[in-house]
Amino acid sequence: TSGINEHGVAVANNMAMMRGVPEARMYEVIPGGIIWTEFLQLVLERATSARQGATLVGEFGGRHRLSCDSGTMIAIADPDEAWWVELARDGLWAAERVGDDEVSVRANCYRIGACQEGGAGSAMASPGLAAHAASRGWPTDSPLSFADTFGDPANQSDRYNLDRHAVLEERLRGRKKVGVPDLMELLREVFEGTPLHRTRPDGSPFRTEVRTVARMNTEACTILEPRRGMPPELAHRMWCCLSTSLTGTFVPFHLGIASVESHYATAGGRYDSGSAYWLFTELAKLVDGRYRACADVVRSRWASFEGETLAALAAVEDRLAGAGLAEAVEAATAFDGRRAAEAIQVLQELLV
Repeated sequence: TSGINEHGVAVANNMAMMRGVPEARMYEVIPGGIIWTEFLQLVLERATSARQGATLVGEFGGRHRLSCDSGTMIAIADPDEAWWVELARDGLWAAERVGDDEVSVRANCYRIGACQEGGAGSAMASPGLAAHAASRGWPTDSPLSFADTFGDPANQSDRYNLDRHAVLEERLRGRKKVGVPDLMELLREVFEGTPLHRTRPDGSPFRTEVRTVARMNTEACTILEPRRGMPPELAHRMWCCLSTSLTGTFVPFHLGIASVESHYATAGGRYDSGSAYWLFTELAKLVDGRYRACADVVRSRWASFEGETLAALAAVEDRLAGAGLAEAVEAATAFDGRRAAEAIQVLQELLV
């Protein structure tokens, strides 16, 4: 669902719903169309900047069309810029650059407003948007809003989506900068301390009537971190948390590492004690079943672990500042592998 390439171009996906597409046709295959995973792959293979990635998505979407979803949104970022590209069926799309001092959130519904067909600078859109909307009897206000015109009205107003926008934007209000620790915190959001916070009688925030950010059915959370001033093998990295982020931990993986710790390299459709995913899923289920007794212990342990990771990582990078590339990559591989193995060790202790 996400990735980062050697140019520091990071890409991720979030599904949306297009107006006028009945549920029975929402996931149909469009002959010759491009699936969202393929859009991500194309960007990672070809783009050397976020702007180029956004342009590529628009060009491919317009030419070949979106398949297997009625709508999707693709986030593309590099160390200098970030873009959203929102795609609908029939070759329709709009792209918008995120402001330099802006944090932008998407939760399963379009958010690009006024857009101009063609366009340049910080906004782009496919030609024929207004004509397509007029032919379907959809809103064609000028300037045309991509979200209002092409988003499914029920989905665009669904609290399932809007609650996440509201809470995350409120949490971000007043923060001058947002770093990796902030994103870890936001990805664990269950709305504690807000009117939207809900728990079951046993205290668990999972499977209530409110759709939170952290959920029991989360398979993986990732934070993509493109950075300047270092060789790409060391500069760009992914922080990965398996299963629900509320009971798991984020582990770094640098772009240039030569190997991945065995538990994190093992996946399959059935439970496997040698797989990090299945072990973290087991822990999530245990915490969910005895939330009041276990949640604080688990969350505190991972908070300490992540603090140790960030401190140790900063020290390693300082030490390698003058090293050769081969030595630095070897050290990054060793650090990432060791930290992942230590996460598994802590996880197994928590499972006892």
